[in-house]
Amino acid sequence: MLILQRKPSEAVLIGDDIRIVILRSDGGGVRIGIEAPAEVPILREEIVEEVRSETVRASRAAAGSASGLKPPEPSS
Repeated sequence: MLILQRKPSEAVLIGDDIRIVILRSDGGGVRIGIEAPAEVPILREEIVEEVRSETVRASRAAAGSASGLKPPEPSS
């Protein structure tokens, strides 16, 4: 992992096509802007993980249904 220190309005370049600009930084986090070609997917990691977990859960439920087993109850 590369760790950099940047100030607002400074940027980081990734390859020739991706530019990440620090817009604002405060005690609670950093606001960034990302400039990239339209064909480059830009996804929030927590959303990808949530979708992946749901896909695994649905696959297990479908496998249980196919084998005649009752799918597990959702946890609260």
